[in-house]
Amino acid sequence: IEIDRVKGAPNGEGKIRCGIYMWDTGAMVTTTYGPATFTTEPVASNFLHSYHVFGRQGASFPEFRSRSEMIVLMRFYLRPHAGRASTVQRPTYIDDAYLAAWTSIPLFDANGSLNEGTHETRLYELPVPDPNEIPLHDKGYQDASLNWIPYHNTTVRFQVYSIDPPRSLSPSDDGMDADDTQETAFKDFAIKPWIFVDRDIPMTQPFQSGDGFDLYVDGARCLPDVTTISRVAGRIFDRNYNRIGQDISTGLNLDSNIYNPIYDYRVEIRDSAIPPSSTLLVKIYSIDKFQKTLTVIGYASLNIFVQSGTFKQPSTDKPGVQVTLNEGSHQLRMYSQAPDASKPLTESTMRETHRHVPCATLLVRLVRAAKGPSGKPLEAEKIPQSDWARLGVVEKRPEYSQGVYISTSCVPSKGELALYKNIYKNRSYLSVRESLSLIGDGQEKRLITDRNINTWIRNQLTRLMDTIPMDVDLTYMTPYLPEYGLHVALDGAVNVPWSRFTQGTFCFNPPAAYYYGYPMARYDNLAFTEHIDFDSEQKSPVWNDGLKPFKHRAFNKYLTVIFHLQEISCTAAGDTYKYGLHEQAWTITQVFSDHYANTNVYQLPLFVGAPTLPVIQDFTKAPCSDVISRLIESKQIKYLPGASVFIRLADGRRNEELDPMSEAITSYLPADKMASYMKKIPSPSLRDQIPPGKTASSLGESLASRFQSLVLDLIEPTPEPTPDYSSGGVTPSDIGSAPPPPPPDFDDY
Repeated sequence: IEIDRVKGAPNGEGKIRCGIYMWDTGAMVTTTYGPATFTTEPVASNFLHSYHVFGRQGASFPEFRSRSEMIVLMRFYLRPHAGRASTVQRPTYIDDAYLAAWTSIPLFDANGSLNEGTHETRLYELPVPDPNEIPLHDKGYQDASLNWIPYHNTTVRFQVYSIDPPRSLSPSDDGMDADDTQETAFKDFAIKPWIFVDRDIPMTQPFQSGDGFDLYVDGARCLPDVTTISRVAGRIFDRNYNRIGQDISTGLNLDSNIYNPIYDYRVEIRDSAIPPSSTLLVKIYSIDKFQKTLTVIGYASLNIFVQSGTFKQPSTDKPGVQVTLNEGSHQLRMYSQAPDASKPLTESTMRETHRHVPCATLLVRLVRAAKGPSGKPLEAEKIPQSDWARLGVVEKRPEYSQGVYISTSCVPSKGELALYKNIYKNRSYLSVRESLSLIGDGQEKRLITDRNINTWIRNQLTRLMDTIPMDVDLTYMTPYLPEYGLHVALDGAVNVPWSRFTQGTFCFNPPAAYYYGYPMARYDNLAFTEHIDFDSEQKSPVWNDGLKPFKHRAFNKYLTVIFHLQEISCTAAGDTYKYGLHEQAWTITQVFSDHYANTNVYQLPLFVGAPTLPVIQDFTKAPCSDVISRLIESKQIKYLPGASVFIRLADGRRNEELDPMSEAITSYLPADKMASYMKKIPSPSLRDQIPPGKTASSLGESLASRFQSLVLDLIEPTPEPTPDYSSGGVTPSDIGSAPPPPPPDFDDY
């Protein structure tokens, strides 16, 4: 019996005492060598949030005389404090003052067969019943459990086996706990963070030359955490970027929320001839809260016209195209980069090519201009303000809760639903006035009047001729939450120096459990590449595994991911095939920036060989880039010339945003050798390397399975014969004694 982990218990130091009992008498079963019981070493809930990982601590019971009426009873003890397990000497007995919960399963099923496999059972509140008070069979157990009180919704996972132990734990848990819909995600909100509004019937009223329209920029919603003061700027362009009308430059409502700002901006478009392909293109400027610099939060676009009777944007400006104003209220998705100016501008340009800013949207309206008795569009500046409402010159900004903004262009993904829910529950209202102290450096104290404040804001948000604003860093959307965890992918390599196949592993550091060898490796599994793309090149292999979820990873400011590539050979040897490991290389990347999970595609340089334990431990004490620079300078690690990997790293709510090997961040690559990393060395297709008698499918499966076995064989001992305890010198408590607690680095959280 081996204990995997306890999930959902309070923080503290936990251990489990497991015993096998006769169901009818309640007596503990006795083997030839003593009582059938064991106690794990204590572990703390550290590298996995709300998890106590026992690393398959357990016991084996040789010469076990089985009877069908036996029950496994587990007691969970918890010393309630946060932090790492103490290293001081403890009494050998268990203090029942720390007994917290219990659970049980029958050791044999109703047919008398061993209840083998991986089990996950609920833990229950005290008191612990006597064994004969716990029903053996499923129906009776279910009925009895109705009277037991669950302990914090906590479960324990463990394995029971009789011959071959499992080599690794079960796969990673799924990324998110539930498939949220808009209804379930927003059910606790009086005002929904996002409202679905569709336009069912296409517009048909023709837009004639000289009709005119008004553009309203009402506000924005759910801007990233980096946002402080903001304004919208932009223009209307035709498909060739010829300007139409005047510049768009909004103000800012000082009492509005910085994350849901109100701009209340209106501009009249009265050009006599507006091209059918015209597109509104705007950007939101802000002062980055962390960098204190001018930043573009995102870009948005909207087609001004549709082909009459359709929802399509006109693709030509030639005469004879009948168009209709794309009239109405629109909620527009924001994108992280401007459209490619070398291609025609359309509403879909950014949607098809650029990454969006999660949850961030812009609220705009297109309103057909009111006309006077002469049939010409009215202009507000020529009419007394008191007559605006009566003549329909200006329309009042609607509240978002009224559900009038057409939002089909920004339907939230599954991850965005989770982001919306977390953002609107956890963000505090911060007005524009209050935010000035975040970026003003004391200047805001001298701004007495609203006019002074507005002038200061405009000056801060005006791009100077000799400056280029930063694009928003999409890492800083909302802080990391362990319940959603992280997603990691190893997508491909470039310019590996060897001539055979390549497979890879990755793991988090700390704990970097594999690199401490057996038995520490059992505390946290390696992740393996499994689906090699045989249409990729031998020196630049690609893997199609996609993002792997890792839930409940605890926050650690120095948490990193280690990626390790190994050359693997497959050669025919008569009727069989031999597999072997050869050359290797590795790299590493930082997981968090402040309390935000880095969410990006990265191109990382490879280092020669395998990481040593002292090097791995160095990365737990300082920022990743700083440690790399120091280790390179001291020649403790060495770049593998021109060789790199492409990886993806994402907050568990944002895995849908990233496409493999696209728009990669290259900041880890050595600047003076950048050219060598940008040039790919030609090499044959991996399909050409397939040995006789193998297909791509069969070789892919065998490479994956044999690679895992070979890697684990490097650190796990070969199973030994059952020891002879009859020779004396071994107490019953020594049978199958558990491995020691994790190394110190496990607890650097």
